[in-house]
Amino acid sequence: MGPSSRRAIPGPYRKSSTKKLKFLEFNMLNLFERDFSLTDKKFNKGTDVKTEAQREALARIIRKSDPDIMTWVEVENYRAAELFSDRYLDKKYQVFLIEGNDQRGIDVAVLVKKDLPFEVEYRSLKDLTEIKDAPVHPQQGENKVFSRDLPMAIFRRLEDGVPREEFILLSTHYKSQRGDQGSFPKRLQQAEATELAVRYLRQEFGEELPILLTGDFNNNVPTSPEFAPIWRAGFKDSFDLSPNPIPKDRRGTHYYFPMKGPAEFNQLDGFLISGQGKYRVESALILPHLDEKGLALPHPRNYGERQARASDHLAVEVVVEF
Repeated sequence: MGPSSRRAIPGPYRKSSTKKLKFLEFNMLNLFERDFSLTDKKFNKGTDVKTEAQREALARIIRKSDPDIMTWVEVENYRAAELFSDRYLDKKYQVFLIEGNDQRGIDVAVLVKKDLPFEVEYRSLKDLTEIKDAPVHPQQGENKVFSRDLPMAIFRRLEDGVPREEFILLSTHYKSQRGDQGSFPKRLQQAEATELAVRYLRQEFGEELPILLTGDFNNNVPTSPEFAPIWRAGFKDSFDLSPNPIPKDRRGTHYYFPMKGPAEFNQLDGFLISGQGKYRVESALILPHLDEKGLALPHPRNYGERQARASDHLAVEVVVEF
């Protein structure tokens, strides 16, 4: 287990029901800088920065969705996440971020609306170096299991002064493909570690508590064989649980334009749920990028159009009733 923290959302808390919550997962492709050589310790002078128009485009998607809880992937650091939230999202969110293992400035953050009546315990698995009771597929030169981290946010509802577990949110950014032949076994190792983490959480909190797993899985979520441990852990895709499921051939969340061959559009992002307790997925959507008038943009037709977008991913929005 790595570092952890535990704190209540500051409030004042909303008076309306919070049994139904809207989640949003988004690979932000960094908030201010886009140079992959960056460390996550500071903003480096002279790097390729995101334009104001691109930052506004990210915020436009989030503001239209107005989610209660978010997972952001590829965020430089805590300072960047808080600055973006305060500047573009009206200071509505409490940021949770523990800097992970990647030195390129691509951390994972969780943001929670400040009016939600929850206490959040935020645990890190960044320091995990082995997987006990599970097969291990080591990567040469890599002694940490997770390329970034697998932060675990335990949400406890504050009722009558006694915190009560409501759900657990795991946020992932598995090993990228980036031409690395060893990326498959690394992602498999990370999926096995996720399965084991869920097993330990079940021992601690029981079988009924909903556990949510969301983020950038860096391969096609429903079909990639390295994700078999995730399905063994009992997870189900929210797209399948929705009363109006998106057709399987329209679930792409990531644009990729190879040097040769046709464009690839795969479901690299997901929102999965496990647990025997009561929960209901009301909706599960993939949100388009928006123009300045708030109208949906079509998919990019080429690499140049993709680069002009604020991110090469689409956001996933899921509404869950607990």
